Amino acid sequence: PQNLVSLVPREFAQENEVFPIDKMGSLLTVAMVCPLDEKAITRLNEVTGLRIKPMLCRPEDIRMAINRYYGPTGEPAEDRP
Repeated sequence: PQNLVSLVPREFAQENEVFPIDKMGSLLTVAMVCPLDEKAITRLNEVTGLRIKPMLCRPEDIRMAINRYYGPTGEPAEDRP
C-alpha cells in the first residue's frame, strides 16, 4: 500500500537496500539485503519512529520492488496489484 511505501524515503531505500513490507502497530517489517546492518536499522528507526523487524531479501528483489512501487520522482506510486 502507498502509505506503507511512503514510510521509507526512496533514497534511503536505495542506499540501504531496504523495502517496507508490513506494518503492525508500531512494528515495521522491512526486507533487507543485510538484516544485520545495525546502522541502517537504527537510522530507519529514527526516520520512521517505528520499531524495525528486518528480514533477509535478495538484492534483485529489493531493486525490483523499489522500481515498481516508487514513482520516477521518488514519490510512492499508486497502489498496484
